[in-house]
Amino acid sequence: FKIELGLTGFKWLGNKSDELRRLGKTVLFSWEESIGFMLGHALDKDGITAAATFAELTSYLYSEQLTLAQQLLNIYSEYGFHLISSSYWFVPNQTTMKNIFAKIRKGSKYPQKIGKFDVKYVRDLTIGYDYEQPGNKQ
Repeated sequence: FKIELGLTGFKWLGNKSDELRRLGKTVLFSWEESIGFMLGHALDKDGITAAATFAELTSYLYSEQLTLAQQLLNIYSEYGFHLISSSYWFVPNQTTMKNIFAKIRKGSKYPQKIGKFDVKYVRDLTIGYDYEQPGNKQ
């Protein structure tokens, strides 16, 4: 398995899935933390494919004498419990936003604190910068 990271939004997820398929890769699952996921052949959110996949999972678990709740506990037992806490800042003016990021990038040093909060890591997909990767390259 290989995980690809990208921008939030199904436009980006669908385009990346399409690109990977054209390279001969099989895309099983794409998701964004805020609103949903896409499965199989779908290149956008697709409730019908999601419902069919959920029904298939339910049928399989039933054949194994497991409930969905039991399987969820099995997953927690194997992989642990995880919590994501996301927050966003909105800037209503696009020019202001572009100027803020241009200023940050021009100084070539990303902030280490925002207010009282420490910055854990930075990923800037616009220029391919990722603090967690070797050489800071995405």
